[in-house]
Amino acid sequence: MAVVKKKKLKVKNIVIFLILIFGITLLSFILYYFVINTNIKNIYINGNTYVKDIEIMRRANIVDYPKMLDISTSNMENEIKKIDIIKDVNIKKGLFGKLTINIEEYKPLFYNGNTQKIILSNNKEIENNITVSLPILNMEGLSDKILNKLILKFSEVNDEIKLRISEIKYAPNNVDNERFLCIMNDGNYVYITLVKIEEINYYLKILPTLENKKGVLNLDYGNNFEILE
Repeated sequence: MAVVKKKKLKVKNIVIFLILIFGITLLSFILYYFVINTNIKNIYINGNTYVKDIEIMRRANIVDYPKMLDISTSNMENEIKKIDIIKDVNIKKGLFGKLTINIEEYKPLFYNGNTQKIILSNNKEIENNITVSLPILNMEGLSDKILNKLILKFSEVNDEIKLRISEIKYAPNNVDNERFLCIMNDGNYVYITLVKIEEINYYLKILPTLENKKGVLNLDYGNNFEILE
């Protein structure tokens, strides 16, 4: 009787083992074909302002939503970084065909008045093929040293203020060779120096005190306003 019970227990254990193996195999099959090896179903692109989603997808070669196992995140990142304005890329694969692309772009600062190209925050120039409103930088008299410093410091200027500037001219005097004149869209002129360039971020707060008069605002030294006749 004990032998029969042992045989039944052994058979039961074998059945349980086979069911467990079958379950694991089935689960692996489902996981592989419906989770891991599924086609890309959702693409989330974050952080891009100037490069369109479709351009990023074309560079990554995922316009036709290929299978997740057929794509390499490192290869896609390298291809996307070939876009001049892209500073960094991080791509993550998720479950059920989810792909997340996080983008960091360089800041467009001005239009080069000589070449009509866009100068970026990394000192590169790119073709004017993005939609953005930027001041024109008059290159007359600018040395590479001063230009490089302007690019570095102008990154501190708020985007809202950049939209208010029509043109920037190099305007050194006997006191300061890092002095510039900003010609504003509203008809005012603002002198700034690179040491105090952050002062121009307060332009919108200063504007109401000018009482709708047009003139020259000296933010390079002091904070005085000269009315234009």
